Amino acid sequence: MTGRGIYKGDVLTLYNHSRAWYGEGDEKIWVDDDVFPSHFGTGTEDYYNSSWAPVVIFQTPFGGAPRADQASSHGYNTFFRTRNLDGIPFSSLLRFDIELLSWVRGTVDYATTVYWYGDMGAKAVDTSGLEEAAQDLLPVPGDLSKYRRENSIEFEETTPIASSPSIHFDKQSMLGFVDGQWSGGTQLLCIGGKPGDSVEFEFNQLEDCPYQLVVYATKAPDYGIVSFSVNGQDTHIKWDGYDTKVTLSDPISLGCYSPVRGALTLKISLSGANPKAVEEKNLFGLDAIQLMKNNDIMKERILILLLLATVCSMQAQNIHMALRPDDLLIDNFEGDTFGNWILEGNAFGNSPVSMERLSIWGDNRFEGNRMASSFVNGDAGTGVLKSPLFRIERRYVNFLIGGGVDYQREYVALWIDGKEVKRSTGYNRRVMEYESWDVAEYMGKMPGLFSGPIKRGLGIYQCRLFLPV
Repeated sequence: MTGRGIYKGDVLTLYNHSRAWYGEGDEKIWVDDDVFPSHFGTGTEDYYNSSWAPVVIFQTPFGGAPRADQASSHGYNTFFRTRNLDGIPFSSLLRFDIELLSWVRGTVDYATTVYWYGDMGAKAVDTSGLEEAAQDLLPVPGDLSKYRRENSIEFEETTPIASSPSIHFDKQSMLGFVDGQWSGGTQLLCIGGKPGDSVEFEFNQLEDCPYQLVVYATKAPDYGIVSFSVNGQDTHIKWDGYDTKVTLSDPISLGCYSPVRGALTLKISLSGANPKAVEEKNLFGLDAIQLMKNNDIMKERILILLLLATVCSMQAQNIHMALRPDDLLIDNFEGDTFGNWILEGNAFGNSPVSMERLSIWGDNRFEGNRMASSFVNGDAGTGVLKSPLFRIERRYVNFLIGGGVDYQREYVALWIDGKEVKRSTGYNRRVMEYESWDVAEYMGKMPGLFSGPIKRGLGIYQCRLFLPV
């Protein structure tokens, strides 16, 4: 503002595109001939009198937040500040800036309204104008804290029945981490452990039938290696929680177990640390566990696999997975034969099937007109479908997957140099789900895709393989 006047307050309305707080930057106000701002604050939350962040809806006589859509600050936020007792007089100029500063990269759209008095010659410069103010608003984003993984129990809402004395626990919000969608938006962070320490959970009131156990956990630079046992039985699974960034793990399938007196106990033990791990090295984080009755899984044998195996430079999102110019198509199964793919058993028949054969799936995220279906012979079919070798030349393998969940018998795997390095199965739903494999560390390798072993009838694979290499 130029000329002579008094600054009396402001309203800041913004749309935060990221899932993390954005307001760690300082406010700075220059008055008249200031070379350095005469008002230099300590952050958005302090300027608007909340003094902490992220914000909730609140009001005081001199500041408040009439709108705060989500605890993570994602979406719309509105703040106000009135200067009834501390108006700022200026003779020739007043300039007000607030920094955007967060612990993640992000974008914020903002609009400000300023309350001030000025002499006849005073002006507000560089205002946005009516055209921008009349633009349509963005839709309110979904609240990720309300997301729940299907058929899951939250570790952070479950009290351990036993734990080593050195381990203590914290319910940690994961909304600010963009590499994954944690169930409930939180995890159980296990702190202070050392190799040999453990924590044990009990899940009771279960039916007398086998259950498939699938754990979702967190990976991070300072996380350790853990092992699992169920009802005192070693699963022989050692899972490395190390990663260069904070990210949600792939599903960790522990196998199928029957309750004892209506309960399953899960013991998680620290086994050591990856040599690359930093700082504490023995932290571990637990998101949720799925307990799925095996007889329910058998009813959902139809597993659709739309392996849009592209070697792509971008990770798949929940959008139409059309090939981009730099994606590499491995196969789309639109032909009358499987070409160079190797067939074993009778699950997939002799050729890809038309989409009309899949009417039982209703509205779905199919691509093209054909797919490789393991439901050709119904639940009686068994077999394997193997791809020819291809070279990894992009970072991601993206695909769609749906239907039953069975990591031991019904899955798609990536094999390199005779070793399985990736595996995925369905989510026990008749809906196609987007999945991505990060294969950056295998760049230049010649892997193969392996569908199976399909036993007791896997259902339907729609295999369009394009590799985002």
